[in-house]
Amino acid sequence: MKKIISLIIGILAFIGISSITIYTLTNRGIRTEITNNKKEIIELINSNYNDNILAELYNVYLNGQRHKIKLEYKVNMEKEMNEGNLELIVYFDGGNIIDERVISNLVLDDDEAEKLFENEEISQIKLEMEDIQIVKIDNLDYILLEIDCYGKYAKSYYFLFNDSGDLLVPNGAVIKDESVHYISSDNIFYGTEEQIMAKFEDGALYVLEPIITDEEVFLIECKYYYKDNEATREELRTYEGIKISS
Repeated sequence: MKKIISLIIGILAFIGISSITIYTLTNRGIRTEITNNKKEIIELINSNYNDNILAELYNVYLNGQRHKIKLEYKVNMEKEMNEGNLELIVYFDGGNIIDERVISNLVLDDDEAEKLFENEEISQIKLEMEDIQIVKIDNLDYILLEIDCYGKYAKSYYFLFNDSGDLLVPNGAVIKDESVHYISSDNIFYGTEEQIMAKFEDGALYVLEPIITDEEVFLIECKYYYKDNEATREELRTYEGIKISS
């Protein structure tokens, strides 16, 4: 009888140990898979509002490494005039890489600053998770942002940077600037209905850069791209005889 009991206990112990082993290996595999999946996504870690500043912190996985992007929207007030502006500061791994005034000529009181972020028009310019694009160039990951700015005239930019936070175009590539209208005998722009000055195509930024002097105006078409992960600027052609509409 004792032998039978011992045999049963042995069998149960074997089953228990086997079950624990299988469970551990299986769950270890699940955890590894989740970790790998996370490296392919962008995740919002924290969002808070304090002292006229809305700060949103993201984890971003680039080239197998985790990085942090912080988007900080700051309402700057001119109390004497009840006017202000909205500034966007982008931090990458703690370093300030972008600083743009995204809205000018705001009319609001101190207690209206927080409500500003609930305004539908304002919320449209806020960058969301899907706006932080990860683009692959020569098998390496880069981040591409498109930032819109509004005031008396609208203006928008491309910002492309690597996993060290280095911008491909130092001050951003101007996509559209409604404060100026160029006149050319040929359609040299990247849009048919608007004067689009920059485009992202085949892993490069193509930019029409204006050179304005007292004597003349011309546009230089430049190609910005990464070569061996180093930023490269190449001048493709120059358009002369450009005029600016008064």
